[in-house]
Amino acid sequence: SDVCSSDLEAASMLANEMERRFGYALEADKFRDQIQATSRAAIDARVRDASDHIELLLSKSEWPDATREAERLQRQFPAHPEARKLTERIESAKDSHKRELLQQWKDAVVKEDVGTSVELLKQLDQYLSPSEAEDYKETARDVFRKRLQQLQVQFTMQVHDKNWGEALGTGRQIINEFPNTRTAAEV
Repeated sequence: SDVCSSDLEAASMLANEMERRFGYALEADKFRDQIQATSRAAIDARVRDASDHIELLLSKSEWPDATREAERLQRQFPAHPEARKLTERIESAKDSHKRELLQQWKDAVVKEDVGTSVELLKQLDQYLSPSEAEDYKETARDVFRKRLQQLQVQFTMQVHDKNWGEALGTGRQIINEFPNTRTAAEV
């Protein structure tokens, strides 16, 4: 039947013809109800599939892709309640991820795990507003100061031990990570 093949427009026209030509108003109304139910189920399935895909994107922190997918779905089905909730869901996931990164960073700072602290700061940079970042500016400066000191010690030891390849790598790292420092100029 037309309903099973999801050709809803053709099925609607068939229902109208049943009523108009043959006078089967009750049968046509039942058929229209069946068409609407099938249409709603198809829309719900598409929204559910897209929502599942968005959840997968969120689990990978792929915020722009998730946002594009949600916007596309909202344009297609603006009245669908699940589609309308997606923007809020994305913001909630993003905020939760930011809080998680912030906690991991604070833990790394307390443990004086400078490498992890620096990596987490780089990730956090895209999530913190300027006012939020202001609250952590001094701690971040301290982390970067310690990172530079670690690299200086590594470089000095590698030069002292004549490990020129490793020293070159560390020197490049200092220049890349801290280009405007006296240490970078000396390297």
